[in-house]
Amino acid sequence: MAAESPYAIFRQEKIRDYADFSETLGHTNRDWEVPNANNEVENQYLIFTPLEQIKERCEKARTRADNVLGYDLLFTASPEFFSEEVVSGKKINRWKDETIKWIEQNFGGRENIVNLAVHLDESTPHIACQTVAIHEGKLNAKHFTGGTRHRLSELQDSYAEAMAKFGLQRGVKGSLAKHESIKKYYARVNEHEANALDQLRVADFQVELEPPKTNMFKIINEDHEDYFARHFEKMKPKIQALLDENRQLRTEIVALQKEVKHWRSARAWTKQKSESLQKMKSKCNQLSLINRKLNATLQQVEEVAPGFIRKLQRERGERTR
Repeated sequence: MAAESPYAIFRQEKIRDYADFSETLGHTNRDWEVPNANNEVENQYLIFTPLEQIKERCEKARTRADNVLGYDLLFTASPEFFSEEVVSGKKINRWKDETIKWIEQNFGGRENIVNLAVHLDESTPHIACQTVAIHEGKLNAKHFTGGTRHRLSELQDSYAEAMAKFGLQRGVKGSLAKHESIKKYYARVNEHEANALDQLRVADFQVELEPPKTNMFKIINEDHEDYFARHFEKMKPKIQALLDENRQLRTEIVALQKEVKHWRSARAWTKQKSESLQKMKSKCNQLSLINRKLNATLQQVEEVAPGFIRKLQRERGERTR
């Protein structure tokens, strides 16, 4: 029986506010530590746009307070697709180029792609991409995903068709199984690798003693084996508790890093806009003061020499004809 072809995988999530944008950009650009990522492997960071510039673009295109700002996109394939030959050769670059071409065709062109990276540092290579949902100068997410399951199914069909040249196939169409979200996908991969690592660490404590070469130390050796076995059984819950605490602390640290980065970004953006507003207010006040002085001066001149004012008005009118 022939082996089943690997699957083309495409996931999308709407980005509804700037906190979501900050979080997704931080993960894509590795602004903080990503659990189980191999730091010795270099990723490909192809497109980068600062959050401030993304905010400016979205605010200019906003039509409602609850506009969807953009999309968080994930592209990958079944793990068996990424063989050593694929990852080290030209095939992965062709897969990357075709995927980017598909994004441009279906999410508003290259100008809508604000962030894009090829992650090679996790167990399965994947493309992480963030776009703004701008169509004809306005935020319009319905144009891209339609807000219906049918439209999302069409996108799955389209991406699978584009990936067919690489031997990838679409998932079962019309399946009742719900697509795994991008965040759940990352969480599942990270949890799987973390559990494997934890099991390895526990296994490091499971030392088997070699049997004695002579009968002289047989009794002593048996006593030692019992001693180590009893104490290791007592240690195992403590070891597991430490591993669980370590995992929880890592999760909390990542969450805090995301929160701190978001608030730093929001604070910097607010400070910049506040300073701009203060400058604008100052200029308006100066202009108002100048206008009041000018009006007062003209009023005084008109009272003293009304003929002079009319003469100036006639001359100005002749110059502007």
